[in-house]
Amino acid sequence: MANYWLFDFKSDDNWQKTWQNAFGDFKITALGTERDGKKIIFQWIDGANKALAATKSGDCIVCWFDLQGVILFFLSKLTFRKRKIIAQNIMLKLNNSFKGKLYKKGYQIALASKDFHGTVSSRYYGDYLQKELNLKEKLHLVHDPYLDLYDKNYASYSGPFEKKYDVFMGGTSSRDWNFAFRLAKELKDVSFCFILKNEQLDQLAVDVTQYPNVTLKNNVKLDEFNRDIYLSKIVMCPVTTEAPAGLIVMYTAASCNVPFMTNTNTTYMEYINDERGEILSPNIELWKERINLLLSDEKERTQKGRALHEWLLENCSLKACANALKDTIISV
Repeated sequence: MANYWLFDFKSDDNWQKTWQNAFGDFKITALGTERDGKKIIFQWIDGANKALAATKSGDCIVCWFDLQGVILFFLSKLTFRKRKIIAQNIMLKLNNSFKGKLYKKGYQIALASKDFHGTVSSRYYGDYLQKELNLKEKLHLVHDPYLDLYDKNYASYSGPFEKKYDVFMGGTSSRDWNFAFRLAKELKDVSFCFILKNEQLDQLAVDVTQYPNVTLKNNVKLDEFNRDIYLSKIVMCPVTTEAPAGLIVMYTAASCNVPFMTNTNTTYMEYINDERGEILSPNIELWKERINLLLSDEKERTQKGRALHEWLLENCSLKACANALKDTIISV
């Protein structure tokens, strides 16, 4: 049996070498997906179909993008080609929309099969999915890797270093912007930096003139996004899902020892506790209290940010994640 790793993009040689070094003697062959002019769903199908053609019965295919793994599973069954499939870092968002119900059923069918397995970046999110999807077996824990790139990006930052904002929030996936703007309205003496898409702002129907303490940005480049994190005293990320959302923002905040705040969520429960940040119920008064206390105590802010940084270095290194993924492949 051979092991393969299907990406939903064309991974370059450096990327493959980096991971292969982390895997050590464990051999895994990379397969890519062409990013052409087709709709993205057809790109995923083409990539999955080519992965089936490039592999043999009994081979194991790890899918970097979890939904492409589900597509691969159904293609393998429809074409009677037996493969062991692992969907890496499942990010299933459960909701009552038609698409949400369709995705839930697809994952449920796949995960009920002995030929399909999944990894999650949080054991608590895994337990949540096991209950919601009525799964017999637990999902495998493989953290998202805290790559050297996060620390290198901050190390290469040349300043300024004086804090510009009290609180930062940015990103698009499942952010609770309604909660964020309510909080900003209550904390008039606190400066906020919000980075979101214009479409999101339009949907919120927010009168920006009512928020003089909020700096609003959109469509910024990654360097500016990261810089605004570095220049903030607190990074917050209230979310509307149990699935992973905002982990890259959390990792970037940790790289510069800035404390991270989020709402109670089964993904963030893996990473954040009272020592490594703030994980709070979605209560405006509670958030106001904790933000004011943190802003008044630089020592506590630094301790929380540094504690998360050190935990990530120890538990989410590339080597640790590669070993966890290798153990998952061997176990199936």
